[in-house]
Amino acid sequence: MQLENLLPTRLIKRYKRFLVDVELEDGSVLTAHCPNTGSMMGCLSPGNNVILSHSDNVKRKYPYTMEMIQVKGFWVGHGLPGQGWSARNPHHSPAAGHA
Repeated sequence: MQLENLLPTRLIKRYKRFLVDVELEDGSVLTAHCPNTGSMMGCLSPGNNVILSHSDNVKRKYPYTMEMIQVKGFWVGHGLPGQGWSARNPHHSPAAGHA
């Protein structure tokens, strides 16, 4: 699975199981969809780096989706449907084009 148009951000908070507020590099705040409804305990520390993808679907209420979050130096991301979350190499940022 290849993700395009990735946006690096920082986590502010997660709420209502499906939503996260993140801070963009310019300081603005945006709300994105979180596809993982589990507790994600240990992953959701405010300030963690988060990678969002963007959808051009005009019917979506939230055009951005949280794809990955950096936890203790490792990128943790939602894999293909049914695969859950997986860890990625901490030295390769998905936003820099590495997978």
